Amino acid sequence: MTPRNVRLQSVAFLAQIPQLERLLLHTLIVDDLDYTPLLSLSNLKKVRVMAARGMTPTHDELMHRLPWDG
Repeated sequence: MTPRNVRLQSVAFLAQIPQLERLLLHTLIVDDLDYTPLLSLSNLKKVRVMAARGMTPTHDELMHRLPWDG
């Protein structure tokens, strides 16, 4: 079975959960394309985000600045 993509308006609310250690957004489409709040999550140990055209920061930037899983 193929996972379905889910849409979310924003991931800004994640900045209010600083204790997050693992974050998998592989099948999530963020409508505002702003993934900057992820950079403030200093306790992250594993992250995976689906690439999207126009996302900020870019997918490559996120891979280099966060503890990427996969």
